[in-house]
Amino acid sequence: MTVLPLVTFVHVSDTHLTGKDHPDYQAHPNAHETTRAVFEQINSLPVPVDFVLHTGDVGHDPKRESDYMTVLSTLKVLQPPLHVIAGNHDRSKWLYRTVNGRVPDTYHYAFEVNGVYFACLDSSIAHQGNGRLGDAQLTWLENIVALPTDQPLVVVVHHHPIALGSPPMDAIGLNDGEALHRVLRGARKRVRCVLFGHIHEDVTIMRDGILYASARSTWYQTRTWPRQKDFTRDPVQVPGYNLVTIMPNGDTIIRAYRVPYPTG
Repeated sequence: MTVLPLVTFVHVSDTHLTGKDHPDYQAHPNAHETTRAVFEQINSLPVPVDFVLHTGDVGHDPKRESDYMTVLSTLKVLQPPLHVIAGNHDRSKWLYRTVNGRVPDTYHYAFEVNGVYFACLDSSIAHQGNGRLGDAQLTWLENIVALPTDQPLVVVVHHHPIALGSPPMDAIGLNDGEALHRVLRGARKRVRCVLFGHIHEDVTIMRDGILYASARSTWYQTRTWPRQKDFTRDPVQVPGYNLVTIMPNGDTIIRAYRVPYPTG
């Protein structure tokens, strides 16, 4: 018997969009073109999509607020509702002002869709590649996981919380990722998944019964191979996105899709 999902949403990440006058706007591949191709495929999915979740690096240059108007023009291609968090290439204030029309009191937030609770964290540190949550966000999350409920929980963060065994990438991971995992470990029966971006690769990690999953970039991909010494772009892999389904029986289903580079 087919069981209908509680929530079906798309996970995208690392669009790295710039203004038209930015030197990287002419980079090959062009981030706006590849991202639009991904968004157009999302719009044409033959299944109902509740929303799109973007796990950061929406923009590319954290020193240029003017870029965000061009960023917005590409984000508007998406038809489903959009939820975002900031990455290390974003400025949280500019990002939320552009996407949501206002600057929130805190950059971490939560929302609920059909009984599934989404806790969205801000791991960005201005002008640094690595990330950190800090005590305030960890305490906020502790209070959420301590609630006497079995409500499904999805946690969202930009940086990878669990080390990948790839030294150059782990050097710019989440500084307090182990602290995050300790918070979540006590609520692992509720945690359906922890979604992240940053690494430009789709990777799944299972630790203590908690599923960690990234989405590849809509721009270019990297290699995070074990014991790799240097940061390396992957010349073979193409952009993509994940379709995530949260089922009422506790299952989390993640389908990874690829989108060829635009031609012409």
